[in-house]
Amino acid sequence: MKTEGFPDTEHRHQAKLKPPPDDKPAGSSTPSRTAPLTALSLMIVLLIAAGAVLFLLPRFIDHNAQRSTETAAPKQADIARSPLPPAYAAQSKTHPDENQEVAARQLEAFLALKSQSERENVSLWAESAYQVILALEQQGDRYFAAQEYLKAGDIYNRAAGDLQNLLGTKQLVLRELLDQGYRLLAEERGREALDAFTRALAMAPENEEARAGARRAENRAEVVTLYRSALAHEQSGALSAAESVLSELEQLDSTYLPAQALSGRVRERLEKQQFEEQMSLFLIHLQKENLEQAREVLGRLKEIAAADPQVIGAEEMLIAKEEAARLDSLRKRGETLAASEAWEEALAIYRQALTISPDALFAVNGVERARKRFELDQALENSLNQPHRLQEDAQLEAARQLLDYARQFSPGGARLNGQISRLETLVTHASTPIPVTINSDNKTSIAIYRVGKMGTFFSTRIELKPGKYTVVGSRNGFHDVRETFIVNTGKRDNQLFIACREPI
Repeated sequence: MKTEGFPDTEHRHQAKLKPPPDDKPAGSSTPSRTAPLTALSLMIVLLIAAGAVLFLLPRFIDHNAQRSTETAAPKQADIARSPLPPAYAAQSKTHPDENQEVAARQLEAFLALKSQSERENVSLWAESAYQVILALEQQGDRYFAAQEYLKAGDIYNRAAGDLQNLLGTKQLVLRELLDQGYRLLAEERGREALDAFTRALAMAPENEEARAGARRAENRAEVVTLYRSALAHEQSGALSAAESVLSELEQLDSTYLPAQALSGRVRERLEKQQFEEQMSLFLIHLQKENLEQAREVLGRLKEIAAADPQVIGAEEMLIAKEEAARLDSLRKRGETLAASEAWEEALAIYRQALTISPDALFAVNGVERARKRFELDQALENSLNQPHRLQEDAQLEAARQLLDYARQFSPGGARLNGQISRLETLVTHASTPIPVTINSDNKTSIAIYRVGKMGTFFSTRIELKPGKYTVVGSRNGFHDVRETFIVNTGKRDNQLFIACREPI
């Protein structure tokens, strides 16, 4: 009979060899051919017994030797293996069986995988599947205890295969747990997300993605609180406060999407607000001609929105204002120099103004006027510094024309008026002859350059225009003499003695 769920235990008995039964009644005599037959039967029995001994004895010896080796080796076995069920230990001593050995090896293989599973915390990330495998293990243990080794081995083998497959899904399960954590975070289910990331960390303690996810899940409640606070600040217009709260939030979780969107809005509104404030300040400075301050504000506007049409337009206005201010400054400077009759410096100023604005009328007119006055000033100074040239009729006439030209400039200014007055005096003097007395020895022949030869005499009187003259005296047998003298209108007595006295 078999018990339900367990196989019937087989009992093997060694057959007893007996001679065939004697049909004759007791006391009857045995025929003579019976003896050889009996001897033959005994020989056959002995041969069978010897064969059995020869066949079974080596296997029995080898089996006991192997069992002795296994019994002596537990100290070298893997410490992770669990001990075999007591039923197996009892059976192995008395009933060695190959099925039992196979089942034991399959159990050991399963226990090794089970130890690995416990190290990898399978119960935390695949609890349901792992419990099913443990139930298989328990079923195998019951078969083993009931000495149904074939079924026990099959169960252990199935459990080991299932466990191996389960361990092989670790990376897939890890990825699923991480994705689940992210999904739960997106759904604002922080506690459940933390559970998913914690299970992922149990599978892979060094996984940075799981660690970061767990931190985000732990901080989610605080992050949501900060987000709501920043949102309230934004709605009330307290943008700086909202920005401060969002900065604190970012320290906890920089990947929180609602906060990223809110931060973008707050930053955009702050930039717009700052832009409007700076633009208003710029226009105020521009209106008040505070151009340096306006330039500083424009720099800040460019930092906010350099490509904005308003900023581009503001810069154009400022450039125009700065250009107008520089031109006005140059105009005033040119007028000051012109008033002081510093025509060379004034000319340089007006030319500088033309480099800024070639159409600036004051600069165009200023250059023309300053150039003419500078040229006149130079001509007058040359005439005044070289009065002796007025001795020549051509130079004297040129001086008269220069005076006529200079008198056209009105008002002329103190410098020009003074130049005209002095040149008029020189022209008048150069036009009025002055008496000059020349004395000699009546032996020396006298000649005056640009005047003519005068011959020999003791004394003669001649009228000469003011200026410098050269008188030459010559006499046969004597060295020539040369004298230079100046006819000066301010000198009352213009006299000169000249005579050759050094013999050759």
